[in-house]
Amino acid sequence: MNPIKLEDIEILKVDRSGKFNNLNDSDLDFYNSALVYILNDKKSIYIGETVNVLNRFANHNGNEVKKLLLNRHVIHSNFFNKSVTLHLESFLINLFSAVKPLKLLNINLHNSGHSYYGKKAYEELFPAIWAKLEELKIAKTSFEEIINSNIFKYSPYKSLNRDQQAAVIAILESLTSDKKGILIQGNAGTGKTVIATYVIKLLTTPIRYFEQFEMEDEFSEQVYSLLKQFRLQNGIDESNEDKLKDEIAIVISMTSLRGTIRTVFRHIDQLEPKMVISPTDISKRKYRIVLVDEAHRLRQRKNLSGYGDFDKSNARLGLEKFKGTELDWVINQSDRQVFFYDRNQSIRPSDIADVRFEALEKSNQYSNFQLHTQIRSKGGNLFTDFVNRLFALELAEGETFESDEFEFKLFDSFVEMRNQIQEKNKKDGLARLVAGFSWKYKTKAKKNRLLYDMEIEDVNLRWNSTGKDWINSKNAIDEVGSIHTVFGADLNYIAIVFGEEIDYDPVQDRIFIIRDKYQDANGKNSTDDSTLDFYVKNIYKTMIFRAINGVYLYTSNPNFKAYLQRYVTKAEK
Repeated sequence: MNPIKLEDIEILKVDRSGKFNNLNDSDLDFYNSALVYILNDKKSIYIGETVNVLNRFANHNGNEVKKLLLNRHVIHSNFFNKSVTLHLESFLINLFSAVKPLKLLNINLHNSGHSYYGKKAYEELFPAIWAKLEELKIAKTSFEEIINSNIFKYSPYKSLNRDQQAAVIAILESLTSDKKGILIQGNAGTGKTVIATYVIKLLTTPIRYFEQFEMEDEFSEQVYSLLKQFRLQNGIDESNEDKLKDEIAIVISMTSLRGTIRTVFRHIDQLEPKMVISPTDISKRKYRIVLVDEAHRLRQRKNLSGYGDFDKSNARLGLEKFKGTELDWVINQSDRQVFFYDRNQSIRPSDIADVRFEALEKSNQYSNFQLHTQIRSKGGNLFTDFVNRLFALELAEGETFESDEFEFKLFDSFVEMRNQIQEKNKKDGLARLVAGFSWKYKTKAKKNRLLYDMEIEDVNLRWNSTGKDWINSKNAIDEVGSIHTVFGADLNYIAIVFGEEIDYDPVQDRIFIIRDKYQDANGKNSTDDSTLDFYVKNIYKTMIFRAINGVYLYTSNPNFKAYLQRYVTKAEK
């Protein structure tokens, strides 16, 4: 295949029927070529792909909404084939889903990715195609701004890999079975939140919006069949399907992530912010279906900062004061449940004990599905495995992680690491400095922002000044985040300070936690040393797995630094 160039790709304005008036007779093959097309007006947009643009436009002209979109373009190249146009269509749908205040009219079904010959060469040109759409005033937000936005990161229009597609099928099959629900298990970065938003969008989209002539793959056909079966079993038709928006919810325990997903839902057609709720919210009313993201962060009545609201919720549901948990609230208040779970992201004694989820997993009332594919980190599954073995002391002597697409570096100097993360933030955005809980939160306790929380290499630093969407707050680059500020977030780069609470014993060859130096009281009270080790290691691994392009590490602890130096490449000065 000849290398494709940007000049080989045309964006042509066509009429209502899809015809391009200036084509010569010799160019008539254009009408039977694989291409991508865009229908839009000032408020709405639709993206599609076809190998017969005249037939496809005739279909759309029979649709009461799409026929009104009279600004029409096609993206064409003699180097395009069906695989390329499917890929480009998916790319554009994903981007346009995050463009405010444009309403994307696509459903989120036939938007699945697959490999094909020359995929990387084509993909590298897609941002330039977007730039050409900006020149034509069809796209009005830059590519860089979109890909760093939360709406893009959590969009239900993401292309799903085969692993995620199988998870969607498993969820819909559980909702059409006699099961109470399903557990979707997967490590950080396997796309659990994206699957959750994807499924909610499918369930709440009116069935009449699904056009079968566009379903050209087995996944789409199977999903469509299951959606129809679900509606039939639940007595839902066109006259009452709008009520689903009030009967389906996603429970998110963490305040920051909950606020982020509400913002996403506010922008996506058929989704509403009220569908994103807290565990306390679900204790107040019942739902038909509830999805629980980060289910490992559901709480029990243990080591809480306050017990009042928790006890009121238990009382409201008639549960025993010291036994009722947020997991019980979800199960009691919904007909069906979908739990997204990862025990290795449990970080506090207040998190529901593993045995509760193990009991669900083993019961015949719940199905189980395991996600395997890492999609966030460009380091992929190899990086996830390397980090897990690093903390488990299972690496071969001298083994390191090397990648042309992902940085994993250890810094001797905190100042140099901080400078590097600030440079990355200027260049790529979404680069943040975070740390373990070795420092008290003085500025929060005394509400005095003239104070500092920590000093590292003569640099005075403060913890995050907000717990709500700290990642995108204006002061974030000058502050230090914690695990609570980055849970569920995607960062381009993350710089992590290992505190003095984590140490390494070279004689016994073990990583251990110094309890007295760990400053999260609710995170360590009523734990034995083994449990505390588990929580703190999970905190650091979870922060590491937040990164897309790179992770930088720093520790002032000489023993732990010596251990890391054996396996983590040293940053160049």
